Amino acid sequence: MISAREAACQALIRYDRKGTFPSVTLEELYRTHEMERRERALSAELCLGTLERLLPLDYHLERLTGRPMKKLDPPVRAILRISAYQLLCLTKIPEHAAVNEGVLLAGRMCARAKGFVNGVLRSLVREKSRLTLPEGDDETALSLRHSIGLPLVRLLMEQYPKEHRRLLQGLDSGAPLTLFVNHAVSDPEEVARLTGAAPTATPGCLLLPGGEVTALPGFSEGDFFIVGRSSAFAVQAAAPKGGETVIDLCAAPGGKSFLAASLMKGRGEVLAFDLTERKVELIRQSTRRLGLTNVTAARADATVLSPLLREKGDLVLCDVPCSAIGTLHKQPEVRYKDPADFKDLPTLQLAILRNAAQYVRPGGRLLYTTCTLNRAENFGVVSAFLKEHPQFTVRPVAALAAEQGIEGMEEEDTFTVWPREELDGFYIALLDKKE
Repeated sequence: MISAREAACQALIRYDRKGTFPSVTLEELYRTHEMERRERALSAELCLGTLERLLPLDYHLERLTGRPMKKLDPPVRAILRISAYQLLCLTKIPEHAAVNEGVLLAGRMCARAKGFVNGVLRSLVREKSRLTLPEGDDETALSLRHSIGLPLVRLLMEQYPKEHRRLLQGLDSGAPLTLFVNHAVSDPEEVARLTGAAPTATPGCLLLPGGEVTALPGFSEGDFFIVGRSSAFAVQAAAPKGGETVIDLCAAPGGKSFLAASLMKGRGEVLAFDLTERKVELIRQSTRRLGLTNVTAARADATVLSPLLREKGDLVLCDVPCSAIGTLHKQPEVRYKDPADFKDLPTLQLAILRNAAQYVRPGGRLLYTTCTLNRAENFGVVSAFLKEHPQFTVRPVAALAAEQGIEGMEEEDTFTVWPREELDGFYIALLDKKE
């Protein structure tokens, strides 16, 4: 057995030491230790919530301890952070319980620091009503208030001088579950009835505040699948039709492929590709659950031409690997990335886009998307592509976005979705190939 707090601590410690995504560590712990569903949910809340508020938590703890958090041993650091998150951000856990649990955990994981942990947490309880963060709109204050690393804040301030405050606020909101109806077997009204999810202005897309997806009624029956609302809007803008051939080059975990197949109502074919057999098998498993007989998954490198696919696609989906800055509200570990780590991504993205273009038949469509707000990966890539490929033109999607209540920025007919709770920061370029 392992407690929710210990599981959360172990995930944070491994993230600290190796950069391992906490959700990956938690899944491993769930497989190897017996944990009730409620305990699993609490461990995820403690771990991911702590990571989401890491910078303000460290700011307050450093003022109480008088030392940098990086100077503390990883187990002590993790226990203090999780306990501070409970005391400052959660209301359902009593203060004395949060302090006691932190001290007990210290006794098991770092006995020498038990007294230190006890003293810091009791000080936090006494001082918490007086704790404040810096005010103002300078980069340091914004970084602390939104718990987003300084390098990313600087990037957004430079690239979006007028909109960066709005973007930071949107990226600092909680993300609900986004369900999309499998039109092959169900309809929005039935999925709403089964799950309690609320419809959105994006047809077929419903929202839930949270929960364990696989435990929802209708999941095993294939009534719905998970795909972000921004992604759903992008695929709907590309308008896959029954009888067409759709090629998805970077398909895993499969949401866009399933969405296209669902909209096509079983007619035509969707060819879903990804780089590793493990990812391809995940797509196949979901395809079987959903009963989508017109989806075929296989392994392929999106940068390498497959002659058999040349000019075969009526619609080619190109959701490229990216820095994922638009998903900070879903993936808290992305909040602390350094833009220097993804400076080479545009080269890879352009290589994938060039290859994808060869699969589009004359008169077909090419959809380029990312879940980042980094303009070098977005319009920078598309602009370079269009200069090389005059046979492609951009089809505007802003009018459809307005119909669905999706706000964003148009740039030479390409579109950037502004992030908010149920919308990722997302870039869309829908390209038509001339006949």
